[in-house]
Amino acid sequence: MNLQYSERRVNGALILDIDGKLDVSSGNDLEKVIEQLAGKGEQKIVLNMQAVSYVDSAGIGSIIKSSQMLIGKGAELRMAALQGRVLEIFQSNNLHRHVGIYPSEEEAVQ
Repeated sequence: MNLQYSERRVNGALILDIDGKLDVSSGNDLEKVIEQLAGKGEQKIVLNMQAVSYVDSAGIGSIIKSSQMLIGKGAELRMAALQGRVLEIFQSNNLHRHVGIYPSEEEAVQ
């Protein structure tokens, strides 16, 4: 996995601190992780994207697919702290319509 992650809990939300590049390979791995968490009943998952240095169309697709899966289960996926080019990509493609994008983790967990 080109992407490393760690889990922690803040205000009832499960935070996944993501580090690395989000591409076709790591996106598929991330989808599996999120699906497993949803299967355990997680209702709010926040991807802390502060350390994500790269995202491609496959990575974006993985996030959208994961968000739609969670919505179908009555849960929610949010992203926080996107930086630089990664933030620009999500903003320019209006991806906030598919997944909540928050400037900070503190805002995303509320």
